Amino acid sequence: MSVYNVRSSQTVATAYFSLDAAARACLDPFVPIFLRHHGLTALQAGFVLSAAAIVSGLFVPAALWLPRWRRNSWRSVLLASSIVSIVCYLSLLAIPPMTTVGGDWVSPCRTSESARGKHADVDSADGSIALMQGGHGGGKDTPQDTADGIQGESKNGSGKLFPAPPPTYELLPTAVPLVAGPAYLLSSREAKGVEVRQHSRVLRAANVSDEEGDVVEVPMRPQGTASPEAVKNGSKDAPSPSLDGVVIPVKKKKGMPPAPAVNPDCEGDRTSPECQLMTHGEDADDDGSRNSDSFMNNASLLLLAAAVLLGSSTFALAKFVADESYFAFLDEIDATEKSRSHETYAAIVSALVLGAVAILASQAPCLPLPTWGYQEVYLAAFGTLVFASLPLAAFFPEPHQPLRRQATSGACRGVGSMLKNVEGALIVGGLFFLGLLAGLEQAFFMWHLEETGKKVELGVVIMARAVSNVASLFLLCAGGLPSRLLAWLAFGIVCVAARCACYVQSGWELAAVAQLLSPPSTVLVWVACERWARRSSTRLSTERGLLVVMRCCHNGLGFCVGALTGGGIASWLGVRSTLGVGAVVGIIGGLAMLAASRFVAGRPPSYDRLLWDPTSANSDSESEEEPKMAGDAGVPVTVTPVTS
Repeated sequence: MSVYNVRSSQTVATAYFSLDAAARACLDPFVPIFLRHHGLTALQAGFVLSAAAIVSGLFVPAALWLPRWRRNSWRSVLLASSIVSIVCYLSLLAIPPMTTVGGDWVSPCRTSESARGKHADVDSADGSIALMQGGHGGGKDTPQDTADGIQGESKNGSGKLFPAPPPTYELLPTAVPLVAGPAYLLSSREAKGVEVRQHSRVLRAANVSDEEGDVVEVPMRPQGTASPEAVKNGSKDAPSPSLDGVVIPVKKKKGMPPAPAVNPDCEGDRTSPECQLMTHGEDADDDGSRNSDSFMNNASLLLLAAAVLLGSSTFALAKFVADESYFAFLDEIDATEKSRSHETYAAIVSALVLGAVAILASQAPCLPLPTWGYQEVYLAAFGTLVFASLPLAAFFPEPHQPLRRQATSGACRGVGSMLKNVEGALIVGGLFFLGLLAGLEQAFFMWHLEETGKKVELGVVIMARAVSNVASLFLLCAGGLPSRLLAWLAFGIVCVAARCACYVQSGWELAAVAQLLSPPSTVLVWVACERWARRSSTRLSTERGLLVVMRCCHNGLGFCVGALTGGGIASWLGVRSTLGVGAVVGIIGGLAMLAASRFVAGRPPSYDRLLWDPTSANSDSESEEEPKMAGDAGVPVTVTPVTS
């Protein structure tokens, strides 16, 4: 193998890992927001994310045996998993978003366009809303208005445009009138005129006993347009317009249940689905059951959950296959020390891409479709980056010699012996607890920031995390890590708890500053885990198997329990309280881990790994007894110490 091929392979791997890291940075934090915009509750979103995490964790050990069956299977698995993840996640753009109550989600573009032509004023006299519709308000002109030239712009004989007429006002009732007055609704939907809809409300006087009935007078205005007095005095200081209506006495009897609220969109047929009566007392009791029934009966929501589940698992499989293939390639050329050399470049590219996408999402949140928001821009950026990495995946470096189907009994025994002692058990338990807190944070911190009104600023928060990762990698090259992995895990757990405490304050500036604490629990903790596995294991297969167990406990089982537990707590106490609980539990767990690390003796380094390290795939050693044999003769070699 020439030097040119090795260098070009390393360049291809670095470019692929850079695009992959940028795509993951654009996708992972926004998946819970996709679920929220499509109508899923916190419990349902936590269930979907937990299922995706456990399936991703199961794919990690399965990927170790996939490329052992034929040549070039590393690239095949990498390409197939990348394509499936693109199809699954981009299919979310075909599902129209909606709110949690079942209505259509309003895009920021439509909100700005509707607010551009309509302005509402509240009348303090009777609690009604004066809705101003100008010539550019987007409303339809009635035949009377067209004939009289009230709305729109008209032309004279010379073709010049007359100035737009003064705006008209429609009196709309508020939800709670300021004073007792008429409750009617003026709507201009149909072209035949203005329609009056009566809202029946039962009012009880304060000075009347329960035994007596209450008579409430509800004046009604006959069908017609608003009075000129209301048009002229359409402001808050204007007196209430006089009503020429009919007084309808309403008798309320003792023990009568409260009148249900009438749907204002109900017209004509009262048996239509739009005319369902709703009582406020039953909504709170049946909310959870209705949400679960709507989730199970809605095909689009089931398709959404399946797309997230399959896309997340295949994308995690692509990441793991790329790491293992690149490590096997470096092992073949005896350069495993360069297995993490691409991470600094990947972190820099991720920070630059996130900055560009954040600017694009803030300036053009509606491109290219009017139903898109800022989160769809990040999803489109993810698809673009993964699609650009497909040619690199087709030429991704892999070992030229097919891997031998070695017996895994020796590696399994080595991993078991490493985890039998107290230090190994505490490390695996600490990684599981760290994954639990990380799953809770990743599932709901963006959810909470969006609930508090922070939308465009979310890109700044994610970009701050990428910048902090770059700084931590530069510091890692200059310095080092603590020698005790347990102490490092305790520090990472406390950092996650501190970030959750910062999110509770509901400020995106504080959340962006809190991302400075993300590297100890994300990037640096795996550097420490790899160093501990390399120092403690005697064989390369034992080291890789130990890292697989760690990743399954952290990314698989830990994230699954964290997302599911966070969803349950969020549906009970709220998302903000969930983050607060995570902060308290994280601080307690971190202090307990730090105290345990003071009383647990560290495992001594394996000097056998220094004397005999079968790190090359070209080596003939396939068992633990073969290093004792001398060449092809099979004669045992007697090693005698050299004395001076």
